Amino acid sequence: MSNNKKHIDELHFEHKTLRNQLNFSKDELRSYQIRLEEIASKNTNNEILAHVEQFQNKFIRQNEVIDELLHEINVREDSLAEAAKNNPNAIHRQLFEAHDTLENEARVFLTIYNDLKKSYYDFSSKWM
Repeated sequence: MSNNKKHIDELHFEHKTLRNQLNFSKDELRSYQIRLEEIASKNTNNEILAHVEQFQNKFIRQNEVIDELLHEINVREDSLAEAAKNNPNAIHRQLFEAHDTLENEARVFLTIYNDLKKSYYDFSSKWM
């Protein structure tokens, strides 16, 4: 953790924004999986099917990372809710440690995910 402190409203907004991004990514992955199944059904070439399988494995891993990040957001939101419950009168004046680790993990995830999307788009546009 750094010395970066934020108000509960800021942290809650960041959590909500990240949760929305992650849920959107989960929805995208579902649609990508459906397209991959279409590609696999139309192409029996082993090389193409190997690429399909690689993307499927990467999508599974990305879903796992999303679930881990969502869980961490929920844990932190629960912690903020507990702090608000224990000190309701002063909660909006209180500063909390910013979640630099969570922010960094989310940034890394989004970078990897965007690279995967680009790679997937290149592949699917070639074989759809």
